[in-house]
Amino acid sequence: MYICDLDNFKPFNDYYGFRSGDRVIKLLADILEKAANRLGSEVFVGHIGGDDFFLGWKLSDNFDEAVAQVWKIVDKFGLDVQSFYSNKDREKGHILAKDRNGVTREFPLLSVSCAMLLVDTNQERLYDEEIVAQTCAELKKHAKQHKGGSVALASLI
Repeated sequence: MYICDLDNFKPFNDYYGFRSGDRVIKLLADILEKAANRLGSEVFVGHIGGDDFFLGWKLSDNFDEAVAQVWKIVDKFGLDVQSFYSNKDREKGHILAKDRNGVTREFPLLSVSCAMLLVDTNQERLYDEEIVAQTCAELKKHAKQHKGGSVALASLI
């Protein structure tokens, strides 16, 4: 499963307005939907809320291909989101916006961070949902520490 979260979405939304923010969320949803189609059957894409998405699928034997797909999501979003910025902001590589404390500072252009968690669906094993949620949260936090979009991987298998 993947958990994807936009990096620096609130400042973008505040700066460009929520119509632009909604279009960015739609962009990520479309990219995830196309990734789901490439992954084949038994794939679920969900919008958790805000700028968080979930993509769950039954992994084939090709783990490397699954990892490649999540990196394609990160790269595709990074390229496509450029069109949502003014030429000036795109050239600078950042926007000036207020943070959550009301302080104006530089925010890098939008990117997406993804947590990829492998669980064994072939066994009749039940996972503690709290452990799954905590692991995903830790992975997402780790991925978000890298500027420009990233992927963090873990396995409960």
